[in-house]
Amino acid sequence: MLGKCLLALGEFAEASICFNKSIELNPDKLENYILRSKASSALGLVNISQRDIDHFTKNKTEYLEHLAEQASRLRSSGKVLESD
Repeated sequence: MLGKCLLALGEFAEASICFNKSIELNPDKLENYILRSKASSALGLVNISQRDIDHFTKNKTEYLEHLAEQASRLRSSGKVLESD
């Protein structure tokens, strides 16, 4: 959450540090690779940015399936409200 705020504020180096830590703690959360890629790109670190995009692209199908399973479990438990 802090990383997203820092990214929105244009504090790209600090945002990148947050995403690095988040990836270290939870490497399976692919969203953080895309967010770190945005911060890296803004800092002119094109190779690092591309590496994160490549990692996301390579693993996105499995990640999206995981998110769909989580959403299904939450809906089944009544913890998610549907909207029109």
